[in-house]
Amino acid sequence: MNKEIYINDIPYVVENADFLTIESMQIEMQNLANDNLFDFDSYRITRKLFSSFLRKGMQKKRLVKGNDMICDFYYTS
Repeated sequence: MNKEIYINDIPYVVENADFLTIESMQIEMQNLANDNLFDFDSYRITRKLFSSFLRKGMQKKRLVKGNDMICDFYYTS
């Protein structure tokens, strides 16, 4: 089953397994942000991993641009 996400206001369709990875990374970054840990290496590393995962997913066509859709996840860089 596929999920829909928005990255920089562009809709993408992703596989469920990739969505779970994206969602867990986003939750981890949000938890670090809530604890005001922006300046710590753990936040920077998680953000780099998150960006790399998204970029590689797009390159490998695992994240595919979709049409306007109702979305399960929003991310803005």
